Amino acid sequence: MQQPSGFLSKLGVEVGRELSAPQLRQLGGAEFAADLYTEFTEETTGLLQQANAAWQARDVPALHPLLHQLKGTAGTLGITALAEQALTLEQAIKHNKNHDLGAGLAELNRRFEYFMDQSATLLTPAM
Repeated sequence: MQQPSGFLSKLGVEVGRELSAPQLRQLGGAEFAADLYTEFTEETTGLLQQANAAWQARDVPALHPLLHQLKGTAGTLGITALAEQALTLEQAIKHNKNHDLGAGLAELNRRFEYFMDQSATLLTPAM
């Protein structure tokens, strides 16, 4: 499955640049934006399942790259609440503050649930 950033780079959009749903619709149309968010949702669901399992096993080295991937993809698509929380968790790992990871991962899951609840609104064209 192609990463969302791959779609953007093909259009000449700088990877890592935050984009809003209206900007994505402008770049490639409503279907393009919907496809990106659908792919993001599927990818993130899997990443969070793996991250939760890694944390339950206290496998911090396995958790870090999952958070890094989620941070990058969410940031590219302009989903800053998720990107910021993933960054916070990455920094906790970097500074050996593993005691913060449980609550932080729960917050990351809450933010993703909120995104899921709001995603239909994000993809509805503004009138």
